[in-house]
Amino acid sequence: MTRWRAVANAKAQVVLGLALAASLTPANMAQAGDLSAEVALCGYAVSFPSAPRHFSVDHVDAFGRPGVLRGAEIEVTDIALVRFDCFRPAGGGAPPPGRDEAITRLFEHTRALGIFKQRYQYRTVGSRTSAVVIGERKIAGQVYAVRMEFHFQRGMTLGLIASYRAGNPRGESAVEQFVESFRLNRLGPEN
Repeated sequence: MTRWRAVANAKAQVVLGLALAASLTPANMAQAGDLSAEVALCGYAVSFPSAPRHFSVDHVDAFGRPGVLRGAEIEVTDIALVRFDCFRPAGGGAPPPGRDEAITRLFEHTRALGIFKQRYQYRTVGSRTSAVVIGERKIAGQVYAVRMEFHFQRGMTLGLIASYRAGNPRGESAVEQFVESFRLNRLGPEN
């Protein structure tokens, strides 16, 4: 957590997700670095710039699996939005999707969300499989860079969703910090 706070104090904070969350005004953005909050879900953790809004909903994922989606998200007004979630399919521990299925389904899912110019990364390392979608989305005439990561494990999928206004270095920096906090705060047997 100390490492995150040091980075947070050096750079501006940012956030994006599918649903909007409790927001900070630009006036209290300076305080955000001092109010960081770590959220742990399904054996992993991520650091938010301040206390996020938590949610738990019945959900059908991009692969058509019904289940429960739990997570946390926050929006920093006009800068970015970040979300961290854990999806547990009702059917239990299906294996991760293969590369072609993952890219096809994520293409359909992101296009339905209005994301364009998508680029994909898919990789498996040990028992971890991840798919990353990077693209753009227009909101109120502004272009936003969008990053969606899905980390598949038997019985669950971890999701990181982050977006910032394109061309905003503060937003880009905040999203990088958010994603890096996930990498630094992994919990469980495969650290």
